[in-house]
Amino acid sequence: MSENEIREYALMKATFKWLLIGMLWQGLELWFYGTTRPSNEDTIIGFLLWYYIVRCECMKRGVWWKRGGDNGKR
Repeated sequence: MSENEIREYALMKATFKWLLIGMLWQGLELWFYGTTRPSNEDTIIGFLLWYYIVRCECMKRGVWWKRGGDNGKR
């Protein structure tokens, strides 16, 4: 597999995990509160969670996007 294919697979896997966590979260809201309520805080936390899941999946496969320059090396 090429690097781009590995990245695409990591993105799909991370998005699937993110959706499962979101469904679990809404299920817990429904269980405890009897209804699900959209909030800006949940949206922000969800996007941060998605970023870190994607980062973890890409780093596990060794295809995380590198920064420009010397990548922090001395």
